[in-house]
Amino acid sequence: MNRHVDKASANNSFSVAKDKSYKRDDGEPARRFADNRPQTAACRTLQEAANNSPQSQLTAQLQALVNTYSAHPAPMAQLTGNGCSEIERRGGASSGFDLNAPVQRYTESADGLYDVSETREFAVSKGNYPDELLTVGIAPMPLAGGLVWNPQGAVTIGETDFNRYAADISAYEANGVVGSAQHCGAFARGITGDAEAEGGNDRSTSAAGGVLKDSDASPGLEEGWENHFASVVKVDGDDHATFETAVGIPHTWVGIYGVNRGQTFKYKTQEANINRLVAMEDTVLAGLGPRKKGFWDYLLCRAGAKTDLVVPRGVTAEQGVIYRNEMNAWRLAGTQPGSDYMKRVVARLEAELVQTGGE
Repeated sequence: MNRHVDKASANNSFSVAKDKSYKRDDGEPARRFADNRPQTAACRTLQEAANNSPQSQLTAQLQALVNTYSAHPAPMAQLTGNGCSEIERRGGASSGFDLNAPVQRYTESADGLYDVSETREFAVSKGNYPDELLTVGIAPMPLAGGLVWNPQGAVTIGETDFNRYAADISAYEANGVVGSAQHCGAFARGITGDAEAEGGNDRSTSAAGGVLKDSDASPGLEEGWENHFASVVKVDGDDHATFETAVGIPHTWVGIYGVNRGQTFKYKTQEANINRLVAMEDTVLAGLGPRKKGFWDYLLCRAGAKTDLVVPRGVTAEQGVIYRNEMNAWRLAGTQPGSDYMKRVVARLEAELVQTGGE
């Protein structure tokens, strides 16, 4: 997420040179004269050294991981006769999920500790800024810019076993860039290795390896996040697991987004945005406010003492309560908000539901 005054952007541009093969029309390789000039030999030596450098080898390893993931995607859950996925059936009636309830995209686990995706392919902790993603199938997708997933054992939710994977961005940070110090767009661009990650229209759904985008996270406000981006690492039906960061939050974390009211990318971004706006502190400028005059000041015709000037940042706690209540009323019953800010927000949220086909 970006504020109007953002974190310093890092240069995370990537370029890949394509190897071209030159052939004659008859399919035979064209003959070339050997170039033995001293300067050419020196260039070859430098190129060989670059190709064999640890950084180049690490980049090749990451790309190989991404290619392997793309070639072998996670298997889709097979539905049984009662409409439950095979994964749910293996868990049994005491798996921690209500097998007789209709699928409502991601749901909360029975113990209240996890959000579990549509067909139980992955789960995310409900704690603050989780760095692990739990999966029943293969590991989450590695990202070419420097994200890999390290196995951390297993955890049982109900009676279903999930594999735990911890995010590792040490390769991304190898050149001195701190992931949590980036604004969200620069981080998405860098960790995916996609220089165009921030381009295009708003997106609340994407395949793994893509990027979700909210281009106006604080419509009409000077403060707050200007936009938000999140890199997708796993998809289950309409549910997306992401890896992301944001301005003002010194963490990277795993997120989960769906397509229904209260679960969408823009809705959850707005919730976090309002919480941060309320938490922002006022700026106090000593002695720059209007003069305060007491009895003796008036009696003696004195100017009085200058007061402190308080510059509010974000929104007040009272405004935050109004915004949250209006978001909840819209989420639960479709009630239209009364405040100007939430009218602008809800207009964007309703357009998002049309885009995603959510309810």
